[in-house]
Amino acid sequence: MQDLTQILGGMDYPGRGIVAGRNDLGHNVFAYFLTGRSPSSKARMLKVGPNTGVISTECTDPKQLETGSRALLIYPAIIPSAKGVVMSNGSQTNLLHSFLESGENLVGGDSSFHSLKSKLVLLNAFEKPNFLYDAQKDRSINQTSYEPDVPNNTPRINLVALRNGGCFHHVFKNTLDRAEQRFYPFDFVNGQARLLTTYTGENIEPLPSFTSEPVLSSIKCLRTVAQTADAIYGALNSNYRIAVAAIHVDPQNGKIVDRHIINPARDADRL
Repeated sequence: MQDLTQILGGMDYPGRGIVAGRNDLGHNVFAYFLTGRSPSSKARMLKVGPNTGVISTECTDPKQLETGSRALLIYPAIIPSAKGVVMSNGSQTNLLHSFLESGENLVGGDSSFHSLKSKLVLLNAFEKPNFLYDAQKDRSINQTSYEPDVPNNTPRINLVALRNGGCFHHVFKNTLDRAEQRFYPFDFVNGQARLLTTYTGENIEPLPSFTSEPVLSSIKCLRTVAQTADAIYGALNSNYRIAVAAIHVDPQNGKIVDRHIINPARDADRL
């Protein structure tokens, strides 16, 4: 099994990415990263909400951001709660959070039960179209389909995780020009993580969507949250990396052990 940093190091341009696993200390590991090529994509950082612990993208240069799509670039990426953790690469994180919080509070149960329940949250959230009004471009965006950023048609990548299991999910444009969904339930295993990115890593035009199952990797050396964030940031292509956020969660009580964010200024702050 390859190390997570080896996998990321072999990807020239992965786009946005979600990592979820469990380290050797038994903590659940979650990380989200941004890479970008355009000025509007690079004009962002990751910031944590002081009251909620929600980690969101934030604008660093309003002029540059207006050349892109604010509705696709600014969103909550990680929402932790007492029930679990939801993550995504867009505004659909709010949708996932709503369905998770409105469901039953699942503390007990084994990993298979938790992975199944996580999949059900995703199934319910993506069961039917859900639209967001984009005032900047005066259009409606379907949050349950791939992004309308022709020619890339960036997939929406998602994660719902309870204490002992979770489920990855992505929706992408298939060869029939239709939105296709795939679900990947998983159990947390010490020393292992899975990686799901928006693109395959090839830096070509148009960017090829990642359509396979999340890549299994080793995270045996990532014992602290700072090590997690630093390792991911260091493995990303220095020409495109923007920001990395990581949190470690104690599966026994669902509480955040620690968090660490690395932003464009390349100064890491423990928050």
